[in-house]
Amino acid sequence: MKKIVILALFSLPLFGERFEIVGDTIKDFETGLLWQRESSSNTMNWSSAVSYCKNLNLAGYSNWRLPHIDELKSIVNYGAYNPATFNGFKLKTTDWHWSSTKHNKYSSDSWIVYFKDGGDDWGYQTSDDFAVCVRDL
Repeated sequence: MKKIVILALFSLPLFGERFEIVGDTIKDFETGLLWQRESSSNTMNWSSAVSYCKNLNLAGYSNWRLPHIDELKSIVNYGAYNPATFNGFKLKTTDWHWSSTKHNKYSSDSWIVYFKDGGDDWGYQTSDDFAVCVRDL
């Protein structure tokens, strides 16, 4: 009796591509997220970044949010430099980007990512950095 093995490739995007550019957004088929393609035009403190994403209306969607640190780090391309992102993203490399993840011990700090080299660190929430917003697909 012969065994037939069927491979299910339904979880992979067409042609093995992880990202798809759709206007001002990028679909990430690996994480199931839809990203704002370009950073905010201005830097802002953490609270303003949270509000910026919450109030963003882009591509017909109004349910955007500031990504948590694991989501934000998922678009870092550690094999690239200036920018350390995947093709298609237009993220600023002149300053850090906010995540929604707060420090467990110091509530005035949140995780930030630097898309020039992909580094991450804690940042004071009163500092001015960029935002890039995300939503579930």
